[in-house]
Amino acid sequence: MDKMLKLEQWKAKYEKAKGEWAKTREELEYYNALYNGTYEIESNDEAKKVKSKKAKSVRNIVAENVDSIVDSNIPTPKVTPTREIDEQKANIIENLLRNELDRMPFETMNDEDERNSSIFGGDLFLVEWDNNGGTHTTIGEMKVTLIDPMHFIPQEKSTSIQKCDYIFFEIQITKEQVKELYNVDVEDETTENESQLVMVIGYYKNREKDCIGRISWVNDTLVEDIEDYFARILTRCKKCDQVVYGDKCQYCGSTSVEKKREEYEELYQPIMNGDQVRIPDIRVSYGIDEFGNETKEESALKIPYYHLNQFPVALRKNISVNNKLIGESDVKRIKDQQNAIKKHETKMMEKLENAGSFVTLPKGLKIQRKNEEMLVCEVEKPEQINMITTKNMQADTSLDMEYIEYNYQSSRQALGITDSFQGRKDPTATSGKAKEFAASQTAGRLESKKVMKNACYAELFELMFKFMLAFADEPRNIIAKDRDGQVEYLYFNRYDFLEIDEAGEPYWNDEFLFSVDSAAALANNREAMWQETRMNLDTGAMGNPQDIQTLIRFWTIMESLHYPKATQIKGQLQEQLEQEQQMQQLMQQNQQLQGQLQQLNGIAQQQAQQLDSANAEINNMAAAVEQANSPEAEFTRQKQQLELESERLKQEQMRKQLAEQDYASELRGLGL
Repeated sequence: MDKMLKLEQWKAKYEKAKGEWAKTREELEYYNALYNGTYEIESNDEAKKVKSKKAKSVRNIVAENVDSIVDSNIPTPKVTPTREIDEQKANIIENLLRNELDRMPFETMNDEDERNSSIFGGDLFLVEWDNNGGTHTTIGEMKVTLIDPMHFIPQEKSTSIQKCDYIFFEIQITKEQVKELYNVDVEDETTENESQLVMVIGYYKNREKDCIGRISWVNDTLVEDIEDYFARILTRCKKCDQVVYGDKCQYCGSTSVEKKREEYEELYQPIMNGDQVRIPDIRVSYGIDEFGNETKEESALKIPYYHLNQFPVALRKNISVNNKLIGESDVKRIKDQQNAIKKHETKMMEKLENAGSFVTLPKGLKIQRKNEEMLVCEVEKPEQINMITTKNMQADTSLDMEYIEYNYQSSRQALGITDSFQGRKDPTATSGKAKEFAASQTAGRLESKKVMKNACYAELFELMFKFMLAFADEPRNIIAKDRDGQVEYLYFNRYDFLEIDEAGEPYWNDEFLFSVDSAAALANNREAMWQETRMNLDTGAMGNPQDIQTLIRFWTIMESLHYPKATQIKGQLQEQLEQEQQMQQLMQQNQQLQGQLQQLNGIAQQQAQQLDSANAEINNMAAAVEQANSPEAEFTRQKQQLELESERLKQEQMRKQLAEQDYASELRGLGL
């Protein structure tokens, strides 16, 4: 089909959808004007655009109520595997998504999203892959853009994004950006704002190829037309068919290149997936030739690129409404109260401005001003002086103020907001528990908004994971925390999710369930977590509160919650624990040395007993010799032997005594 003819067909679909969406957009513009504090007053409910007058002042209860219910908490991802073997992969996905939330400005987007959903009834997150992003070692990065319904046009009569055949976005863009991003010259296109253009981007379901297509244009200029938006399109050399990065082939030097759609990728070497299963780089096929011989054929293993087949948007609804694409606006619920307040405030101010004083004078009597401070009245008769009086006309605005307060309270009741929820003085709550209960009751009425927000983020998390699985070719570094709260460094590698089925065919494992961690709100509230941790310590849930190891466990948790000075206190407790452990070791060594000393004393006593026995034996032998009248020489020899034996035993006893003295010196050196 001719591209210009195709563009005209899509422009016709766009104009039809835009006309169908025009009434909704008109209402959304009015709701946005109310939030911004418009001075226009509706003449009646049926003719919103017929304005009778402008208010003299605006008490903007719409902005006050909308800002009161803004939830600054960003949902935390929770990934549940459908197989036990995928537990570690689910943990990696969770940490990857947390890192992506930190990398992108989700704090700003969440603040805008909270107000958009309350004002317009919903908005959308658009997920894209930016090939110009990345780091020195990675190519491309994910990009998430928040789009309000004012710049979104769905297919006519649609009630669900994914059930639409096509959707459109209107994006503000400059001519230079169009040239830089799409290499299309739109200098001849003109708009009311010369520096800004409106580019229409359409996503559609290409049912012929079972994929999602994308087409975009500026006025009458076609910017891009991609029949399969999520397909891998690589630049290859026409001469050697190698992938080219840039304008020149780095292999053969040719400058003749073309873009080709890639269905498969090939591995250059075997890899190990996340389950430590070897993925081969070749496929071996066996067969029988015409002669009945067995044949073996090797070919490169072709892995299909992961392919998305859904619109890359996640819709957030404020409050679900049956058969309506976006949710119900909070401004719609309280617009009548806002209009009534503007009317009666204007009426009250007019009363006050028209009120004042007037003077009664006799007919024909004139008052003359002689100077800035003195008025002169010439009277003919004294009676005329009594006829000069002043009357004060004071306006009664009490009923107006009561009616204004009534409408203000009605608006808050319509949205389920109480004074306790806003942090204001609540006369109905007489204690802290009562205030806490009132705030929790309000939070219960707003629970529907949180459920819809969590549903949107769950869908967004799944989209983000699929984009990483489809386009993140290089491993991505991840910062995580282990079960002890210590930082650990992981990485996301899409090949960890590549598996081989029983038939030997490769496929991508994306069988994970995405939701939002319900405890994330408490985990993100540091003060509440500090209080909860202290309560667990006091109740003994962490162990004996007097035990130093329990205190170290407590301050480790407080350190992970970024409590001030927690790291220093934890370090001091660890030093104290080390000192106590050293003292215990010294006491154990002392006990061991005392045991050894007792053993040495026992040995010394045994040796002393042996020496006494030897001396007694010598004396007995000497006596026996004398009695036997042995020859003198024999007696002398035996006596010398006994004396030598006695001397040996004495030296042995002296050595034992020296050993005891050395041991005692060693104990004194240890301070025991």
